[in-house]
Amino acid sequence: METAQRLNFSRAAEALGIGQPALSRSISKLESSVGVRLLERTKRSVRLTEAGMAFLDEIQVALARLETARNIAQRVKEGEIGKIRIGWIATAHHYGLQHFIRKFRATRPNVQLVVEEIPNSQQPDALRRGAIDLGFCSTSGVVLDELAVHVIDRCSYLAAVPSSWPEAKRKRLRLKDLSSRPFVVKALDAPGPRYYDEMIAACLAEGFTPKIAQFTKDSASIRSLVACEIGIAFMPQMKTLPKVEGVTYVPLAGLPSYFKLELAMLWVPRGVPPALASLIRLIKDGRQVS
Repeated sequence: METAQRLNFSRAAEALGIGQPALSRSISKLESSVGVRLLERTKRSVRLTEAGMAFLDEIQVALARLETARNIAQRVKEGEIGKIRIGWIATAHHYGLQHFIRKFRATRPNVQLVVEEIPNSQQPDALRRGAIDLGFCSTSGVVLDELAVHVIDRCSYLAAVPSSWPEAKRKRLRLKDLSSRPFVVKALDAPGPRYYDEMIAACLAEGFTPKIAQFTKDSASIRSLVACEIGIAFMPQMKTLPKVEGVTYVPLAGLPSYFKLELAMLWVPRGVPPALASLIRLIKDGRQVS
């Protein structure tokens, strides 16, 4: 490049900090490698051949691309660009996680975030396969081997009661107060198989077997069925719960310690990319659980 730009061996060698003979040998090796003569030399002058001019043009383009690639690699290293695929369950947004995603996007606008709802039971395997980079799900009934786990929140359950039923007027209920009522329950894979076992165990401890009126797929369907007076449901006692006409949330007293929802952030701890590490750190710092 120096020789082609200066068209003078002495000045090019001086700029490169090498001797003129060493520069001549390097150019000869380059010409031999390319298979064409790049420079026309005389005792008084040096000029580019037509092939040399074409070669120089392409080399300059390649060097510019190399510099761009270097800058991109550096920005990836600093976590300024990248792509993070996030999976979460429907209830995750009730914990304010959307606030952290907005904050992250504001500070790192060139990091692409792809967020999709993935069933609780499928997230750990999706992380291990590399289908997603970060997951938010209940730890109930899922295998967490090989994954890093940070608990976002642990919460007890409320009773979602049809507003016209007498239990809706109570300030607090115990499980045994619901023994004669039918229940609406999520399908066994959400929030996890253990949830159903824990619910049954908690009711049996109060001396009754719950009557399951209907299974359904998601929280919205559960609230709709409660509003239709199909039965009572257990809902996580989160800071925000959707207000639905015909549904009243009543606190439950005396629940066993094992019957709780634990929401966690999951990721594969090996080779965490800088952008992902930054998002994990932001959420961990903002969601400390005692």
